[in-house]
Amino acid sequence: HRMNVEDAIRCGLLNLRTGLYKHPHSGEQLNLKEAIQRGLIDGQSTVIENQSTGRYMTLKEALDGIKIDNEGQVIDSYSNKVITTLDLAYNHRKLFSQFDVNAGEIFLPAQ
Repeated sequence: HRMNVEDAIRCGLLNLRTGLYKHPHSGEQLNLKEAIQRGLIDGQSTVIENQSTGRYMTLKEALDGIKIDNEGQVIDSYSNKVITTLDLAYNHRKLFSQFDVNAGEIFLPAQ
């Protein structure tokens, strides 16, 4: 079943320092985009802040314009510059799930 990024991090399946997702059954290492494409991570329920505009977009949308290297660095596909790291984005609440399972609430950031 699909999980959001925060759950994958909590379960130890997504490594923020490498940007790799470990398939829970096969142990195969996938990059974040592959994990979303295969339906293992829900790219729609997780949002990330666009550093240049301050607006939020779904992780799936963001991965069309960014790359994540094997050190967890988030790189702008057009300028090839490092924007941030997954670790920093997550720890500074720039990357998070829109849905809080515990509270049963949907969080939509102000635009």
